[in-house]
Amino acid sequence: MPKAPRLVARAVSVVLSLTVSLAVLEWGWRIVKLKQLTIPAGLEHPHFHHRLAPDHDNHYWSAEFDVHIRTNHYGLRGPNPVTPKPPDTIRLLLLGDSFTFGVGAPKGRSYPERLQALLDEECGAGRWRVVNEGVPGENSS
Repeated sequence: MPKAPRLVARAVSVVLSLTVSLAVLEWGWRIVKLKQLTIPAGLEHPHFHHRLAPDHDNHYWSAEFDVHIRTNHYGLRGPNPVTPKPPDTIRLLLLGDSFTFGVGAPKGRSYPERLQALLDEECGAGRWRVVNEGVPGENSS
């Protein structure tokens, strides 16, 4: 075999070996370590990556914020929803990630809480009930 094709074959072999090795390492890391990277208040869930622990005090901090947030009986941020739903109340369910949950926002400053305050102001308290189902670490993929 001439030198040029032999060199190309070796280069392809090296690149393929590196690609397969890195893929195996990535796969192993995801299986072994990924569950350890969830937020400390997260619980494993059979259908979702994780959910938040009910009735749990959470402490979130970074260089930009330092807040304590308590989850309700359902593991959601905010008060417990009234069950059964009153007939004259409209519930607005907000699904999302840490932005919806309001990780860096103190009490009353997350956008679901701000939306609740605006609806109460415009439509009267109790007419609308905003339920914040944001979970830090969730995404659309």
